[in-house]
Amino acid sequence: MVRLKFITMKRISILFILIVSMFHFSCKDDELRFDDFDYTTVYFPFQYPVRTLVLGDYIFDNANDNDLKFKISARVGGMYENNKDWEIKFQIDQSLVADLITNENDWDGKSESSADTLKILPPQYYSLDSEETILIPRGEFFGGVTVQLNEAFFNDPNAYKTHYVLPLKILSSSADSVLSGLAGVDSPDPRIGSDWTITPKNFTVFGIKFVNEYHGKYLHRGKSVIKDATGEVVHTIVYRKKYVEQDELWSLYTNGRKQVKLTGELRSIPESPGNFEMNLLFDNQGNCVISSTDNSNFSISGNGKFVKNGDMWGGKERDVIFLNYDVNEGENTHSISDTLVFRDKGVAFQEYSPVIMN
Repeated sequence: MVRLKFITMKRISILFILIVSMFHFSCKDDELRFDDFDYTTVYFPFQYPVRTLVLGDYIFDNANDNDLKFKISARVGGMYENNKDWEIKFQIDQSLVADLITNENDWDGKSESSADTLKILPPQYYSLDSEETILIPRGEFFGGVTVQLNEAFFNDPNAYKTHYVLPLKILSSSADSVLSGLAGVDSPDPRIGSDWTITPKNFTVFGIKFVNEYHGKYLHRGKSVIKDATGEVVHTIVYRKKYVEQDELWSLYTNGRKQVKLTGELRSIPESPGNFEMNLLFDNQGNCVISSTDNSNFSISGNGKFVKNGDMWGGKERDVIFLNYDVNEGENTHSISDTLVFRDKGVAFQEYSPVIMN
């Protein structure tokens, strides 16, 4: 009786496993069966993106950035698998930039709330690998046009903020359709959402800017020696944590091809007299000259040095900037020695929200 019960239970277990296996493979097979949509379509996935070229070393692959190039991509949809090549005809449409300004409340390389008029990227700053065609190859859903920049762009004082754009518009495609939207008014403006029942995706006003090799967030430690008008030391302040990664965080922002600016608190006893703001201008050997900005509360002068893999935290070598500078505060002089250990670039995907001037 016990043996019969065991055999019966064994048969039930085997039958259960077979049923589950059949159900699993049946579902798996069903998951791979998708019908294509009724028609294919092409479009730009983002209408107002900003591509930030990251110069220098980066944790992600930025080989194209260091080669001073990037890609503006379009997409094809409506199918589960892409079994053919698709062509998209486009043009640079200057009308998309007409009377377009950035939102005055968006911080983007600005020191105060202000709107910036968007400008089309000057033709002498770049070249395209194709003047009118984007190819989406078989097996892919994205394709793009490669934009090759030159040093003239990076030497432009507006190139580190959202100022220059490339406005592209899709004219036609070998796909069945282009996502050109559904107008809700006569003579709609593609940039005004309220003009449309379905907003168009046949254009992109593609922003381009850069951050230089020294831009990023740094772990900050150091020493400040405060002297009075006679040169006598009145205070010595040392600031550092037990572990480097716990040190105060400073942000260095690109404001030129080889220049960054930063804001710091001037340390004193019993309390800080305020903040200072300074520029670090680097040469090709990584040496820098330190000077106060026009917005600084105190005058500053000094020098520094960028050293690759010059410090360590988290078990890895890190880039470092050593700074030596004087800050004049009334009759006192603060002689400061700082060490800035690189943490990250602080760069993320960005879209912007432009405004049309009335």
